[in-house]
Amino acid sequence: MFCSSCGVDLPNDSKFCRYCGQAQSVASTSVGAAGAVARARTPTPVVAARPKRGVAGWILWPLLLLLVVVWLTQQTNRSPLPPPASQQSPVQQHRQSTGKVAFTVNAGGMSNYKFTVPPGASNVTMKGYFTASGGSGNDIQVIVVSEDEYVNWQNGHPTKSFYNSGQVTQDSVNITLPSDPGTYYVVFSNKFSLLTPKAVQASMDLNYYTR
Repeated sequence: MFCSSCGVDLPNDSKFCRYCGQAQSVASTSVGAAGAVARARTPTPVVAARPKRGVAGWILWPLLLLLVVVWLTQQTNRSPLPPPASQQSPVQQHRQSTGKVAFTVNAGGMSNYKFTVPPGASNVTMKGYFTASGGSGNDIQVIVVSEDEYVNWQNGHPTKSFYNSGQVTQDSVNITLPSDPGTYYVVFSNKFSLLTPKAVQASMDLNYYTR
């Protein structure tokens, strides 16, 4: 406390100034005491301690994160559902045709027509007919072969054919071909006749479907 007259610093319980002798009021000490009591009554805020995370907590969070990652990966790799039937492309029929043709196959020679099946084709069929005249037998040989087997046939090697008429005057053709893309030959052969050409009339159609 300080003297109310001369301002000298005094002990808090002083009743007179030791310098000027001025009587001191006890109000200052009471105020100080009251302030001390007030401060003593003011509760000190208590900070709640943060609970410690147990071992289960450290294991649970990484496990949950792993489950989320696995779920997202499955959703990403899941194959998309096919579009509804109403949204799929309609099936279309295609035809490659020789039309009705007439031609001559020379003695010891041959003629051919080539057909191509594109990728994505299905239900591939070949239909048609032919007739031949000339010589003593009025006959012709017709074969249907793939592109590789056509090369083998040209070079006199054994040949796998989808159709082989043998030496006949006429016949109808109705065969099913693979749906794989490829090239096919319809061969009219007169190689067995060394002297007589043959007159041939024919009509051959290749049919298939695509989307």
